[in-house]
Amino acid sequence: MKNQYLIIIIFLLFISIKLAAQNTQALWVVRDMLQSKSSIDEIVEYAMENKINILFVQVRGRGSVYYESQFEDFENPELDFDPLAYIIEKSRNTNIKIHAWFNLYLIWSQTKKPESSKHPLNRFPDAVLKDYNFDNYSKKMKKTVEGHYLSPFHKEVNEYLLNMVKELVIN
Repeated sequence: MKNQYLIIIIFLLFISIKLAAQNTQALWVVRDMLQSKSSIDEIVEYAMENKINILFVQVRGRGSVYYESQFEDFENPELDFDPLAYIIEKSRNTNIKIHAWFNLYLIWSQTKKPESSKHPLNRFPDAVLKDYNFDNYSKKMKKTVEGHYLSPFHKEVNEYLLNMVKELVIN
């Protein structure tokens, strides 16, 4: 496991050095900014005006996605478009590159459980790292922890996450 972390750190360092050498300007786009086509339009316009040529777009957070997926639902059920497909299309004729940013193991940070059966908190209840029942844990979260995490040592979880990444890459 330590070798995997070392490989990831070396990879990130290599990417950082390469980007710096290319005079690349990048921007992290959090999923809250993907709630409407107009907010995505503003992001792309801002990037073009400020010569930002890479957008790291958060496409998964808290166990929900911002692209069409067979595995998980949109975080906002009122979304009537695919935010990732839209920002890719909006950036197509520019020099802006879109990179998908996944939060893999942090899956929930609310006090009320998610309703969807597709949500990882409901799909993998035995793989959620916690030390209290949900109600007590949720009360404690406000003071000491960020939320519920999937266990990286759970075989089904890692297969599930790998399949999600494959789905995104293929589609």
